[in-house]
Formats: sequence, C-alpha cells, structure tokens
Amino acid sequence: MFRTYKIKLSHFSHNAKFLIYSELLSATGMTFWGLLFNLYLKSLGFSREEIGNTLLFGNLAIAFSALPMAFLSNKHRFHRLMGVGQILSLVFLFLSLVFTEKWEIRAFVFMAFAFMTASKILVSPFIMENSSIVERTYVFSLHSVAGYIGGVLGNLLAGTSAEGVSKFLGLYSADSYRVAILVGVSLRFMGALSLLSFVKAPKKIERSYNVSLQYFKGLDWNYFTKVLLPASLIALGAGLIVQFLNLYMKDVFHASDSYIGIVMSIQSAAIMTATFIAPLIAERLGKVRAVTLFYSLSLPFMVLLAFTTEAFLGSVGVVVRAALMNMAGPLFSSIIYEYCAPGNRSFLNALNTIFWALSWALSAFMYGTVFKGNYTLCFLLASLLYLFSTILFFVFFRDRETRFSHSNHVKK
Repeated sequence: MFRTYKIKLSHFSHNAKFLIYSELLSATGMTFWGLLFNLYLKSLGFSREEIGNTLLFGNLAIAFSALPMAFLSNKHRFHRLMGVGQILSLVFLFLSLVFTEKWEIRAFVFMAFAFMTASKILVSPFIMENSSIVERTYVFSLHSVAGYIGGVLGNLLAGTSAEGVSKFLGLYSADSYRVAILVGVSLRFMGALSLLSFVKAPKKIERSYNVSLQYFKGLDWNYFTKVLLPASLIALGAGLIVQFLNLYMKDVFHASDSYIGIVMSIQSAAIMTATFIAPLIAERLGKVRAVTLFYSLSLPFMVLLAFTTEAFLGSVGVVVRAALMNMAGPLFSSIIYEYCAPGNRSFLNALNTIFWALSWALSAFMYGTVFKGNYTLCFLLASLLYLFSTILFFVFFRDRETRFSHSNHVKK
C-alpha cells in the first residue's frame, strides 16, 4: 500500500504537494474551533437551541457566498482566492471570540464562514487542475489524509489545551476556551500564508465562461441533480451528527474535554487510515460499489449511537461510523468531477457547497428547535437519510462504473 502511494506521490505536481501541506496546517488549526467552539458557547450560557441557531448562521453564510466565489474564480487564480479567503475568515473568527453578545457572535461567524467558502468550493477544481487522471484519486485521498492528520494533532492539542490553560493560567472556563481556540486560529493562518506564498499559478487561466442565461441553460442539470440529491441527504444526516458530537459526548457520557479530544483524535486517525485504504479497495471493487459499501456499513453504528449510554460503546460507534463514511469522500469527489466538464466544475462545487450548507443549516435548526437536543431522534433520522442517499447514489451512478474503469485502463 505504502509503495503504491510512494510511486503516485512522485508524480504529484508542485501545487498539489503544497496544497496538501497547507491543508495539514489549516486542518490542525480549525480542529481547535470544531472541538471547542460549541463548548465555548455553552460556557457562555448558550442553550442547545441557541448553539444550534448560531451554527445555522455559519452554514447560511456558506450557502449565500458559494456562487459569488465560484464566479470570482473565473477571473482570479484559485490559490489566491483560497488563501485570501482563509485570512479574512480568520479575522472574523478572532472577532467572534472577542465579542460575547449573541448577535455579535452570530454576525462574525456569518462573515467568517462566508470567506471560508472560497477554500470549500475551489479545492476540488484546484486538484482537478493540478493533477492527471493517473494520480487524481490519490491526490484527493492524500489531501483528505492531511486533513485527518491535522484532526489528530488538533484534537489532541485542543482537548488538553483548554484544561491546561485553565489550570496553569487560572482562567475561567470561557476564557480558557477562547485562548485555546486562538492558538488554533494562528495555525490556520500559517496554512493560508503557505498557500499564497508557495503555490505557483498557471501562466494562463483556461476556465473562462460568461455568466449568462445561455450559460445556465447549457449546464447539465440532469447530472447535477444526480450529484446533489444524494449528497444533500448525506449532508442533512451528517449535520445532525457531526456538528454536535462534542456536545453529544458531554451531555450523554459526561465526558471531559480531554476525553472528547482523545476520542476525536482516534476518530481522525481511523479516518486517515481508512482514507489510505479506500483507493486500493476502489481499484478492486470499482469506485461506485466501494462508496455504496462504505455508506452501508456505517448504518449499524449510527443506530448504536442512538441508543447507547455507555461511553466506551459510544466512542467506538463515533470512530467507526466516521471512518466508514469518510472512506467514501475522496472517491465520491473523484467520481462526480470526472464526469463534469472542466469549465463547470467550480459551478458544480458551488452548488454542492450551497446544498451542503443549507442541509447543515436545516440540521442545526432541527437539532435545537425541533428535536430540542434529543440525540436519539437525531441519530435515527440521520440513519434513514444515509440509507436513502446510499440507494439513490447507487441507482444514479452504477451504470457509470464500467465506463469509468474502462477509461482509466485506456489512459494508463
């Protein structure tokens, strides 16, 4: 396995390698935010409904800014938009920690996630632009792996840093969370600088298109629907789980911050290992069948999480579910963008980001306002959504499996 990756890595472009390096730093930094921000809001006295509504603002920001970012990418270099967007988002993340009124936090979170969207929608087109079909799946996988390594490091550091800051600096709970998150923000800033400083822009932008009614009519909306429908169902289910895992472990298992950090680190390590293995399994089974298998195997663990009150069983369920679901991520991206015209990839990614963000916004609303933080209902509904998404994905893409495999064989 490692020999295969070593051979593939030697063919990676300069830009692809630095994208992966930047992702490692950025993911490590943002893991501090992901692990601690909900707990920070809770320490400020926010209820579950108020926490859910605050996260809703961030997801709505992604939805509103995705298309403008995609259209800007037609005129500007991918890496510049991604780097500048990250830096501006960090400014607003910082401000969201300085001010403590609910409306101030939500306004700054909205702005932070709006600028963060540049990276979300441009990373896949960037990889497509800077890789060939021979190593593309491996670039997607290693980019994901870099994020998961960052998750391991970030969770280990973040889970203990808040408690350490509180113990050694004598700060109260909210202040200790604030200081710990700021450490992570600085790491993401370093990742953004590396993206701007070391990535080499292509001499010529070849993705020009005119945003007009004719352009929209010429898009393959039938294909876009087949991509967006299963992806949105997955997003809706994931939003009910992933956004609130730290609160789930705190509320159900009464876990400490350090315990949550350790579990999340193990989760990231498991995802990283699974992502390494995924392309090798896909070469044997085919990408579509592999994605379907990974999604299906995750379902029993989601049902387990709906009912268990044992910390160990719950921790196992959290880790295994995440590993199986995220094995499919790079494969899913590779599949959907291979069959999309190069000039339409940014637009498809923007649409995918919009639907994903709206799904997570709806999930945040359902968690806080509809389900009132009832984790059993959240996990059961997420299981059904994952099941429907898996069926739809297989039905929509199974006929492309043979064509994709044949195309790879010919080009190699």
